[in-house]
Amino acid sequence: MRGMGKAIAAIFKLLTMLGIPNWAIALGVGLLLWWGVPKLAANIDKDKARRVLLNSRLDDAEARRQAEEQALAIAGDDLHTLQVVAEEALREGRKAFAARVIDRLRAAGGSPQVLLRLEDELYGPLPGLPVEAALRVERYLERNQRDEARRLVERARRRWPEDAELAELEARLAEGGEDGTGSREGGEHDLA
Repeated sequence: MRGMGKAIAAIFKLLTMLGIPNWAIALGVGLLLWWGVPKLAANIDKDKARRVLLNSRLDDAEARRQAEEQALAIAGDDLHTLQVVAEEALREGRKAFAARVIDRLRAAGGSPQVLLRLEDELYGPLPGLPVEAALRVERYLERNQRDEARRLVERARRRWPEDAELAELEARLAEGGEDGTGSREGGEHDLA
């Protein structure tokens, strides 16, 4: 710390030699602290949330779940901290938790580019064209994978909101039915 004190004294001496009054130097230092301390605290919170996840990676399932909840509590609705937590969850392979954090990030108003990047990392990249996305949704529906179909159509609609075919698929999924057509035949088990 001795070297830092000498550096601060040298800067103070230089500023006074330049003719800057002491009150202006004090005001500048105060403004710098006013601006910098919240940013420093935010970075500490980001790192703390990330470290909570990192330190729990070898724990049992219940301890990991508690660590995930603690990381979410630390993050709150801070967009940057949620992004850091989602990236760490993806790095550690905690896909279900990463999906929760991404949903929370979306609800908090996260950047569409960041959300797209995180979703691509979690679910794989979107097809290059809306037609390709529609074909993939149809394949999911043929295999009765409604959750995957719903997730893909939601992501594709965010990227291509004006596409009519995707809008039609989204409406079919919203109607219900096991095959995405609105009917329930073939998907229910007869219990009688």
